[in-house]
Amino acid sequence: MGQKVHPLGFRLGITQPHLSQWYASKKYYSKYLLEDNFLRTILPKKYNKAGFEKIKISRKIEGHIEIVINAQKPDILIGKKGENLEAFQKEIKNLLSSTDRSKALPHKHLHLQSSNLGKSRALKQQPPLPEPNKLKVILYVIRCKNNASSIADFLIENLEKRVPYKLVFVLLKKHLQKQHQKQSAIGQGMKIQISGRL
Repeated sequence: MGQKVHPLGFRLGITQPHLSQWYASKKYYSKYLLEDNFLRTILPKKYNKAGFEKIKISRKIEGHIEIVINAQKPDILIGKKGENLEAFQKEIKNLLSSTDRSKALPHKHLHLQSSNLGKSRALKQQPPLPEPNKLKVILYVIRCKNNASSIADFLIENLEKRVPYKLVFVLLKKHLQKQHQKQSAIGQGMKIQISGRL
């Protein structure tokens, strides 16, 4: 039987850092965990054409959060010259401070099961969220090179438009060459696996 290994999980702590870096006491742990999950769920849905690669989150003190976003097209998030950076930062701040964020998560995330007592603790019992004025958000948006997720998004977008799949691969090759004109090499190659009828 084939042994499937997660490419990131297998390398964590060796060659790849963790995407969330913080320490929390018992009363804040679940709150921080749900906040991280919420951000990683809502941002790619809202800005699906930005080509998110990674969202790194670190917290050093309470009410202070540092977010590093690696995206293929940061212009969609912050504008061509970064003029919308403050507006995007304020939007993330409002998302984190909003009490309605539990609605955006699946129902199974709303209750945390305790293995010792067998009782479910609702999110309402967790410590209150910091007020929008007290929460400090530091945001970095970095343009990343071609990654697997952005290439997959490009393929999906064209296949959904009913473009013939052989033509899609020709367009993909031209798309990659256009983005890497200034670089010496595009890459050693790629392997694409698609399920379903084409």
